[in-house]
Amino acid sequence: MTSAPHESRLLDGEDLPERVADGPLHPDALKDEERLVLLVKPEIFNGLDYVREKIILTSRPRSKPARVDGILGYAALRRAATPDPESGLYRQRVFFQLPHDRNNRRDNGTHREGSPLEAVDPATVQARVPGFKTHRSQGKPCPADQLAGTRQSSD
Repeated sequence: MTSAPHESRLLDGEDLPERVADGPLHPDALKDEERLVLLVKPEIFNGLDYVREKIILTSRPRSKPARVDGILGYAALRRAATPDPESGLYRQRVFFQLPHDRNNRRDNGTHREGSPLEAVDPATVQARVPGFKTHRSQGKPCPADQLAGTRQSSD
């Protein structure tokens, strides 16, 4: 299947090579990233419990990806980025949320606790570094919060 010019598409699990499978991304898949571009204010992005992190194939490695629903940000690739040898397209990381995702309210979304496989804590997202899950992204209190709550209740 040949991609049309300026087309971006989310990769299905079958399209991903082993080293870029769903879930935690391998740093090698991100080596061409130059910087992250947020399409929302940083305080909104970083204030979310989680964002979905995926690799897409695109012909425009430095531009906003087309046709990614709920996109919040993306990685702009360096000028010397190398395209995928099989498709001729570039691998670009995108961050997004879907309508049924939890947006910091426990009564909102299907993931009141836990998170989708590709979800990461937005506070852990950096160029060339895969994001990762935290207590916050899993919808659980941070251990420090639990400790503070214990101290308060024992007073």
